[in-house]
Amino acid sequence: MTIASSGNARVFTVATGASAIISDLTITGGSADNGAGIFNAGALEIHHCLLVGNSASIDGGGIYNSGTLTLTNTTLTAIRPASAAAESTARAAR
Repeated sequence: MTIASSGNARVFTVATGASAIISDLTITGGSADNGAGIFNAGALEIHHCLLVGNSASIDGGGIYNSGTLTLTNTTLTAIRPASAAAESTARAAR
């Protein structure tokens, strides 16, 4: 299943204090300053997902994480962060 934004909004947000599990999805087309595909400030587990074609103007094209993040069999590709620091964040999340 694919969850897509029209290119003018973030796809998912996990708020501070919230917990979520995302599995078996393709997450694409997100656009935001931080965390175009997913902005996580809570506790998030992602299993068997593909994050592709998400674009952040500041940081975290695929995922911006300021909470707890667990990735299992998940791929981040074709992400477009605006800075070298954002690219480092994306590589660390892989």
